[in-house]
Amino acid sequence: MVLAAESMPFPGDFLCAAVTRSGYPMNYELEDRHWTDGGQPTDEESYCSPWLLNTLKTGQVRFRQGRRTRQFTDCVASDAVRYLEESSGASG
Repeated sequence: MVLAAESMPFPGDFLCAAVTRSGYPMNYELEDRHWTDGGQPTDEESYCSPWLLNTLKTGQVRFRQGRRTRQFTDCVASDAVRYLEESSGASG
């Protein structure tokens, strides 16, 4: 799930949180209400992992599955920041 694109320091980079089928306790389940368009197959459950971050280049993105709500994306991004701060010992 793309968390940032335009604000990245290098054009064509995306900061992403992993989407998985694993329902770990800290993952966020992607529900129908979290999509503004597109979505996932009805027979699959997907989860977003705010602690599993990666960068992708434009050429690595094969298709767009849809768009999540701003509220859902902000929640995942906030948890990703919190996780990074706690992991590094940073205080803000």
